[in-house]
Amino acid sequence: RVVQAVAHETAWTTRVGSRSEYRVVDAGSWLRCEEAAREEGAHLVTINGEDEQAWLTKTYRRMGRLWIGFTDEGSEGVWWWTSGEEASYTNWASRTREPSNQWDGGENFAHMNWGPSGEWTDLGPSSPEWSSVTRGIIERPLGDQ
Repeated sequence: RVVQAVAHETAWTTRVGSRSEYRVVDAGSWLRCEEAAREEGAHLVTINGEDEQAWLTKTYRRMGRLWIGFTDEGSEGVWWWTSGEEASYTNWASRTREPSNQWDGGENFAHMNWGPSGEWTDLGPSSPEWSSVTRGIIERPLGDQ
């Protein structure tokens, strides 16, 4: 299956000092965005620290809320990156006590840009905001085109 470029997507871009490239896909749910990423040899973005978070927020803030590759699907409360990288950094929104797992059926998928510094919240299919988040930032190692 070929993922067609549609409105609200971006071209691949790099960050100075990074060994990865990034772009935004508009594929719908978290699962569909991760699937679209894999079709391009990528995953939903793994955020490894404050500098990467700041760059992503500055670069993609205008695009609103975006899926990232952080999930606790399969083991509630045990968050992991779809890339397999270690979860050594988080940017959960403290004002809403995230991750909250607030809605029936669970909230197992993270998105960013909840607040001014790109804070994260967890969402699930029962969350009121679920259908409003349709895009995700994907990341792949440079040279894997």
